[in-house]
Amino acid sequence: MAVYSTIQVGDKQPSPFLGFNFYAPTNGNIGANPNSWSFGDSSNYVSPFTSWSQQIVNATYDLGPYARRVGDGKSGRIIISTISPKLGEIGFVEQCWYGFDDTPYNTIDGTAGGVRYQSKTDWWNSSVKITVCLPDLMLEGHPNTAVEVAVSSNSSGGWNPSTEFTNYVSSNSSLVSYGICGVGAVSGIGTTSLIEDAGIIDGGSGNPSGGDGLPGGTGGPSDRMQQGMSGFWSQATGPVVKIADAVQNAASLYMRAFYFPHLDVASGISNFENRQGFSTSNPIIWRPSNSAQKRWLSQLDPFVQGSCNAPFLPDWNDGTSYNNDPAWFLTIYNRAYPDLKLTRIGNEFSMRERYGFTPSPNTDALGDILTPIIGKNASDSIRTFLDFSPLNIAMGVIPRFLNAQELDIIGRLIKNRYGEPENPIGGNFDVFRPTELDIRFSIDNLPDNICELYKLRCGEDICNKGNDETISIC
Repeated sequence: MAVYSTIQVGDKQPSPFLGFNFYAPTNGNIGANPNSWSFGDSSNYVSPFTSWSQQIVNATYDLGPYARRVGDGKSGRIIISTISPKLGEIGFVEQCWYGFDDTPYNTIDGTAGGVRYQSKTDWWNSSVKITVCLPDLMLEGHPNTAVEVAVSSNSSGGWNPSTEFTNYVSSNSSLVSYGICGVGAVSGIGTTSLIEDAGIIDGGSGNPSGGDGLPGGTGGPSDRMQQGMSGFWSQATGPVVKIADAVQNAASLYMRAFYFPHLDVASGISNFENRQGFSTSNPIIWRPSNSAQKRWLSQLDPFVQGSCNAPFLPDWNDGTSYNNDPAWFLTIYNRAYPDLKLTRIGNEFSMRERYGFTPSPNTDALGDILTPIIGKNASDSIRTFLDFSPLNIAMGVIPRFLNAQELDIIGRLIKNRYGEPENPIGGNFDVFRPTELDIRFSIDNLPDNICELYKLRCGEDICNKGNDETISIC
């Protein structure tokens, strides 16, 4: 059986004095259905800057959308196979465009001193991507493999503040190494803290930023976002800041505690049995943003709660009434352990928690109707997706987060690994499992005088607990 060889990228753009055309990034949205994708020159799909030579390669090999293999990050393209056993089928072939150096003439006016278009790597990181299962034409037998495909892009090189946040969330490109052809570089969203002040640190190390608000100091998109939005954020107070903080926390927690653990299992990087987060003995450590920690820890004030043993359910004051804290609602919500406790670990309080999306008890009646018709697994899958509703509200502007097709593919891959049957209807969200969290609160984020107030009213010195000692909060 035949396999493809790695396809060349093509030369970078030569000096403008030679008079060759060059091609700006192609923007748009090609949709999530591979059968609707086009091939050939780059105007048929979203693409980064391409040189005259690279366009010749695209047309010669009838190349399609830009892609990367999920398992190792190797970059490549989508094509229609011309060899057996997948003749005529859409598949993945390798091309080392990721990290390719187009300088110095990848500029708007074609000169070395002009305004530069995004590098191919930065373009990829700022594009919207989906994950699909396609034949790997580089391997004997052309087995199916999971690949990320760029399907939407609106970036032509200039900075647009209305899209920069989405690009940053899908990028963190300045925080990762490029690797060779993408190998070793993070595919999609980076493994470093998504929003530096609202990150899950799997190894349990402290938060690297130590501050609140927007990320900064990376020299990349986050810096430009902070500069461009500084006027707005400097005037934003009250509910606006708290809601923005809630979105940061929810985005980080969803990706680190749900998306990545399940993607690792789907990709064969780990199993449910050994991946951090899927057992009580190996939880994912999450430190919410400092501002969220301060709001939540303020609820330990016994004069606010009215009792030493009141539930630890933070509220925030919007100036007119008390409402559930949006960051709590979008992250911890109603998922807490029944015996919710704070335990002292070093200079932090630890709270054990379970995070995930399962058939909601609120949809029991729907399950009673659907189960006899489509079966329990498919019914549970639909009810699980409905449990995403709080995040759907918050993340509706960021397509990558709750892409139903991508999540269904991840579910399908997991089922194939574990020999479980797929659901022909209703999706495969029923295979998702809750993850175990160890939520950490820095004692430094306790409000002033709360130690004295707690000791005065409750007779308990919460600030001088020993390791593994529990605070009586509920």
